[in-house]
Amino acid sequence: MIINNLNCCGIKELIGFQNKKKSIKKILKETCTTKYYINHSGLLKNTFGNAYFIYSITNRQSPERGNKLANAIHKYKLGTVIKAPTAKNPNSKNELNVWLWRINQQNLKKWYRNELKKPQKELNKLLEEAEIYDTQNPTT
Repeated sequence: MIINNLNCCGIKELIGFQNKKKSIKKILKETCTTKYYINHSGLLKNTFGNAYFIYSITNRQSPERGNKLANAIHKYKLGTVIKAPTAKNPNSKNELNVWLWRINQQNLKKWYRNELKKPQKELNKLLEEAEIYDTQNPTT
């Protein structure tokens, strides 16, 4: 999972959620693992303070993954997701699907804190498998 910077510091792009080998819940955990860090007092702090995530996928790459991610965000009350109308990419001629996720900061932190309470072995495996970094602040 990669979080890419856009021109506006309040919007980040999620890249890599198309990987069908990863569950949607795991993608959300990896996103949080990049978005937050735990300080010396054990408090969850923002690595970066974006208000929105944007993500996209082509029809060739299984657009249902984008809908599943939107459904999980809704299920866990992690924010609001809006899907733009599908449009043809003039460069590749692929049908492009785009979603905009307005993050509920409080609920996302709360959800992630609950996930952090899972057994340490599970979290270590998640961190080892995660392919995540912020392109301006690489962690890997």
